[in-house]
Amino acid sequence: MSDPQGQKGPHGELTTGKSFAQAAKVFEEEHEAITQGRRSPKWVQGHKDRIRLYLMTYFNKMSVTEFI
Repeated sequence: MSDPQGQKGPHGELTTGKSFAQAAKVFEEEHEAITQGRRSPKWVQGHKDRIRLYLMTYFNKMSVTEFI
């Protein structure tokens, strides 16, 4: 049985929700605040760069619920 609103996949899993890009942005902001004073700014920037270069290229528009 298909979902009339298009929010569920063929096995009943949710396919809507925050995109990876939205979640990554929130993570970056919170991660910087949480690690302030404990990690160097260069280390935090490295994390942001890895998200942008490696994860965003693949998961960018995918809903977070699609791969958790």
